[in-house]
Amino acid sequence: MKIHYTGRSNALTPAQQRKIEAKFAKLARLLDMKQGEREAHVMLRPERHLHHAEITVRFHDRNLVSEASGGDDYLAMHEALERLEKQIQKLRTKWRDAKRSPREQWAAGGQETLEAEAAAGGEEEILGATDRGSGGRP
Repeated sequence: MKIHYTGRSNALTPAQQRKIEAKFAKLARLLDMKQGEREAHVMLRPERHLHHAEITVRFHDRNLVSEASGGDDYLAMHEALERLEKQIQKLRTKWRDAKRSPREQWAAGGQETLEAEAAAGGEEEILGATDRGSGGRP
């Protein structure tokens, strides 16, 4: 996963950097790598005694954004990564549980329905563009 950092930040200790990279590696596994390498954009900005972190990742044609604040850059990034992980898991669950079928089945299923209705012999009333079937004014 490519990570782009912007903003001012204090340097993280090597141990903190390893933990953050491990979290990003976990996100990369969750993000389904079939479509190539993913990119994450991390924006860090200090504000008096708070440090804000915003992480943006593109997943299934959506921008997933998580924002968090903490006493230092590490805490803010860690919390933002946890929030982003929850978002990804929720979206993956939606994609996994959705029932999808190939378009060939859609077209074939639609034709069978039309043919079954025609075979039933029921005549349908065809209404004009201004005729609403109620006998009232258009």
